[in-house]
Amino acid sequence: MAEADATLRSGDLPAQGVEAARTIDLTSFKESQTSADVKQAFAEWSECMSEKGYEYASPLESAGDKWFAETSATAEEERVAQADVSCKNKVDLVDRWHKAESKIQQGMIDRHAKELERLRTFQDGLVKRSRDILQKE
Repeated sequence: MAEADATLRSGDLPAQGVEAARTIDLTSFKESQTSADVKQAFAEWSECMSEKGYEYASPLESAGDKWFAETSATAEEERVAQADVSCKNKVDLVDRWHKAESKIQQGMIDRHAKELERLRTFQDGLVKRSRDILQKE
C-alpha cells in the first residue's frame, strides 16, 4: 500500500477537501432523516412493515436487527428483507430520501466548492497516473 501511494501520489492529500467530503456525507445523511418528507416516508414504510407483521420505526432500525450480524441469512431474515424492499417500493422511500439528502448535499457542496475542487483535481491525478501505469503493463 505504501509503495502504491508513493508511486501514484503527486503532492499531499488535500485534507480540507477530504474532511469536507466526509462532513457532507455524514451530515447530509443525518440531517436528511429530519426532513418532513423522509419522516413521512419512514412512517409509511413502518405502517407497511407492520401490515406484514414486522414492527420497526425506520428502515435503519430493521437493518440493525440481531440477525443481520449472522454470517448466513435465515428464512426469517429473508422474509424481513423481502418485506423491506416491498414496502420501500410501495412508499417510494429510496427516491424521497435521495431527493432530501441531495438537496442538503448541494448546499454543502456549494459552500465547500474550493476544497472539493482541490480534492477532485488530486483524485483525477491519481486516476490518470493509475491508467498510465496500467497501460504500460
